[in-house]
Amino acid sequence: MRVRTVLTAVCTAAMLTAGLTAGVAGAASASASAAQLDVAPLASVNYVISITTGNLSGAGTNSKVEVRINGSQGSSPFLELNDPGRDEFERGDTNNFGRALADLGTLRSVDVRFTRRSGDEHFEWHLALIRIHRAGHELADFPYHQWFRQSQTVNIPVA
Repeated sequence: MRVRTVLTAVCTAAMLTAGLTAGVAGAASASASAAQLDVAPLASVNYVISITTGNLSGAGTNSKVEVRINGSQGSSPFLELNDPGRDEFERGDTNNFGRALADLGTLRSVDVRFTRRSGDEHFEWHLALIRIHRAGHELADFPYHQWFRQSQTVNIPVA
């Protein structure tokens, strides 16, 4: 019902902006027509995000790591990659994180946000590779092989 209400408001506003309605009666008619549409919710797709930390001295971190996946049909929100009870992002390790998201289409890039945690003695991090897989599609690789030495966000294009 909420989707229908939003769709009604959007359709009415668009028609008013385009000058396609003639007064309040026209807007009410457009609202009634839009309210009859049956809009399905966005499909959920399971993504597996694999993060490989470099195999260099001091490459691991305890800092906060988030990713935003960018595709041809939109972008995810920033997703914090942290599983309580696990020590992620250690030297030479690959950590896997499952997330259910709207279908983002063909994957194009990943934004990585690295935030140094206060008091973290391992604040640098060497990111080697991000690999993203979704059911029924090929893997998408995002190689980086560089250090994060301060809090920052970088965009990594698909290879």
